[in-house]
Amino acid sequence: MKTEKLGKRVVNLCAKYAKAETAIQYCNKDPEMMEAVSKHYNRAILAGKKTSTVRQWLDDRITTRLYHIAMNMPDEGYSMGSVIRVQMGRLVGVHDRTQKYANSCRWRATYGCVEVKLTPEEFRNIRCDGGLVTCIYPNQKDKVKKCWWYAGKGQKQHFELLKVGGYIYAGYHSTSKVMALEGGTANLEQQKQAKAQKLLSEKEKKAVERKMAIATRQQYDYADSIAVNCEPGTKAFILRCGLDKNKRYRGSFLLKVATEKSTYSIPYIQRMIKYRASKMINR
Repeated sequence: MKTEKLGKRVVNLCAKYAKAETAIQYCNKDPEMMEAVSKHYNRAILAGKKTSTVRQWLDDRITTRLYHIAMNMPDEGYSMGSVIRVQMGRLVGVHDRTQKYANSCRWRATYGCVEVKLTPEEFRNIRCDGGLVTCIYPNQKDKVKKCWWYAGKGQKQHFELLKVGGYIYAGYHSTSKVMALEGGTANLEQQKQAKAQKLLSEKEKKAVERKMAIATRQQYDYADSIAVNCEPGTKAFILRCGLDKNKRYRGSFLLKVATEKSTYSIPYIQRMIKYRASKMINR
């Protein structure tokens, strides 16, 4: 507790005063605090940044988080991409999804733009979970949390960014509290199985790896995803990556697409493949 209070005092001092000498004067001759303040300014100098305040450092952290939120926002579906801007106060995170256009082409490129403004309260409670930008209401004791998430409706000029209300548990979204509980419980059970597999013998591990390799080469459709992942997350992934809900795709291809366009969705593609592999192992 003492260390936490000291840290807050140091941050406040460094944010208030531009020079280390001035900040040290207000340390009340506390040796521990004077040393901590001195270390902070030295780190700033080594990093090649201004020693004026910690504000710039905090702004960078907030901007980075806004960028990650923008990166996971639904896509408008323009073939040449869109620019996603997420703003909180004076700070903005921008994720540029546009592609270069060939100068030799006679047609003019059409790009999209999505702009989202967050309140400070929304920013505090938002996180990227289950492949969706999700805002969980604070001060909830129940393990199944009430929340809302951003979802896209339509494409291109007909695109709408909606806030969908519902529930979340262990990364599983649903408009139904019961469904969120069931889906989240299944997710946790799969996580337990994954941990148990790490404790297997070398022979058993090789058998699992062979099944995983086979499962990765197999085809997957919409039903395969919602069997282990939430439906809103699956729909968001399809829209974000420009896939067809009625088609089947190889597991390796889905992993590649997730890596290129939707980093936070990788664990959920892996979960679907592991589920297929586990069914082969248990036969």
